[in-house]
Amino acid sequence: MKDKLITAGVTLIRAVIPILRLLPPKLSTKIAAAAAGSLWRLFPRERQIAQSQLAYAIGGSEASRNSIFRRSFRHLGFTFAELINSDKLLPDPPAPNSPPLYRATQFISCINEANDPIVKCAQSGSPSLVLASHFGNFELQAAYYAHMGVPLYVIGRKPNYPAVSNFVDSLRKNHLLTTIWREDPASARKLVKALKTGGVIAVLIDQDIDLENGFSRFFGLEAASPIGPIRLAVKQKVPVFYSFTQRTAPLTNVMLAGPIEYNAALPLKEAVQQILDAYNVRLEELIRGNPEQWVWWHRRWRRRPEVDYRQEPQLLRSTKDYVSWISQQSLESVGQTTSV
Repeated sequence: MKDKLITAGVTLIRAVIPILRLLPPKLSTKIAAAAAGSLWRLFPRERQIAQSQLAYAIGGSEASRNSIFRRSFRHLGFTFAELINSDKLLPDPPAPNSPPLYRATQFISCINEANDPIVKCAQSGSPSLVLASHFGNFELQAAYYAHMGVPLYVIGRKPNYPAVSNFVDSLRKNHLLTTIWREDPASARKLVKALKTGGVIAVLIDQDIDLENGFSRFFGLEAASPIGPIRLAVKQKVPVFYSFTQRTAPLTNVMLAGPIEYNAALPLKEAVQQILDAYNVRLEELIRGNPEQWVWWHRRWRRRPEVDYRQEPQLLRSTKDYVSWISQQSLESVGQTTSV
């Protein structure tokens, strides 16, 4: 039943896109944000998760946390409208076989301007790994680099529903992006080939998923992140960057990118930890400044260190148990602050 509802929803979205594209971008953005912002009450489970995680990470009153959750839905509306108007926001794609070149528009730019480190690295022909997150308009972020001429390969987890998967794949192909699905048996071989041919691998690592994970402090609490691509980058000794996109106004986004330094002479595990820690520090800073631009309804701290969930799947907390647990972490955090 749920599969049918989601398929119907995707079909409706596909039908609405041509209509919204006929409108001026500012108007379609207002409509999409208003529509998405009105839906937040329809997701009680996600609201409960967001409330408990916000209480732990950000604090504040229940009303303020509800406000962030509500604005996160408006953020999704902005994101959707920007994606369907992306051809009006992004620069024209480069000519075939032309080298990567930084180009900004009035709607999208890099904080470092012409010194965008990811574009500069690609200009040298060097492969690299870009660590991104579900912050801001991350799909537009990938399209931005592809439109600079960067040979970008996006690693992704295939959505549970074929309709969603096909929709996402079609959007990315329209923006010159190649997706390497984690579920593909040949994904590891494709990643190695991409690096050997000067490709840039981009991966979102700010969600708790069933993969080879490393743990790093995020808002003071250990959080799991997939480390397979990081291990590969360290082994191949390629540059690693962070890259996030931040909306500064409707239709206007800025790319925040920089190098993540690591000591390749260290043991592999320690070098990977260096990268993961630096990534989480930068992401946390951004989220604190713009909490509505991150996905608070995802159970970020669900997996805990030193637990083999494949051997003991019953230890993976349900939503109810997780909310209770993270709420307890919040109370303990408040207690420690009070005692100091």
